Amino acid sequence: MIKMNSTKDTFFLSLARVFSILWVILIQHNFAPYSSDWGWVIGGSYDLFNASFRRFTSVFTPLSMPIVFCVAGFLFKYKHEEEGEFLPFIMKKIRRLLIPCYVLGVLFALLKDHSLSIKVLYGYAHLWFIFDLFVIFFITKFVYCFFPNISVVIHCLIIICGMIVSVIMNTGYGLVSSYLFFTLGYVLCCLLDYLLRYTRLLLVVCIAGFVVKFLFRDCISGQFLSTAYAVLMLYPCMCMFYVLSKYPFFKKPWFKFLNCYSYGLYLFHMFFLYMFYIYLNEYNSFLISNSCWISTTIAISTIPMSIYVTYLVRKLGIRFI
Repeated sequence: MIKMNSTKDTFFLSLARVFSILWVILIQHNFAPYSSDWGWVIGGSYDLFNASFRRFTSVFTPLSMPIVFCVAGFLFKYKHEEEGEFLPFIMKKIRRLLIPCYVLGVLFALLKDHSLSIKVLYGYAHLWFIFDLFVIFFITKFVYCFFPNISVVIHCLIIICGMIVSVIMNTGYGLVSSYLFFTLGYVLCCLLDYLLRYTRLLLVVCIAGFVVKFLFRDCISGQFLSTAYAVLMLYPCMCMFYVLSKYPFFKKPWFKFLNCYSYGLYLFHMFFLYMFYIYLNEYNSFLISNSCWISTTIAISTIPMSIYVTYLVRKLGIRFI
């Protein structure tokens, strides 16, 4: 059994968050430009990528963003629940989340669409995550500040009612599922010491879940089953990251550097990704439509560029990242 000092050991959360963000950038946003939803590549198709590799990546892709919301919920319980009153807390989140969401959303909308639309109000493109996180922080802090005695009941009602409305209106779970994974992160903070008594069992469940998803990818698809898969695998995956966090490999300066810049990576990578694809579509569309290695090269290239922009922004004294 792995023991934990729950007042100090939260390094595994950083590992989970950084890995998930890198997965989004290097895997999900490697494939996504070729999808019909994005349509960045003329005649693009997922078939360009190796079928076995796509099957392999499907085991973690449904978990990447749920894990980030889970980490946020865990840290809310661990750090922020008793930190300050409602208004000061929300002002910090406006500076940290809402301002970059709208500023960068406007810039990316102008770059991509040459116009603004209502989409900017609730998180344009990849910034949906930032907007959802702000809304969740707002609701959660409000509930705990003004209705502390029935906060659990309110959270359950929000999730249940939200999912019912989503099913009836056929709008997808969206913010509701984000709220669910945030809440599961909050619960994880309360149960972690207990769950770590069953580390080996949770690791077996994690590996078994990955194997089942790999073998039956086409069966475990669609929004409902993908969400159910993420819910069932969330705690086993967090246990996996806890075990991995004990290896010295992740305690080195390179990881500390990535952790420091992970938020900026997520915010800025989409700008460079889009500019690369627009340039290649204009000057060498055949190459990008027929060579899978080029998309991987582009995805990797966005990382140092995003880090450099984050560094410059911080040097200018803009501290939201």
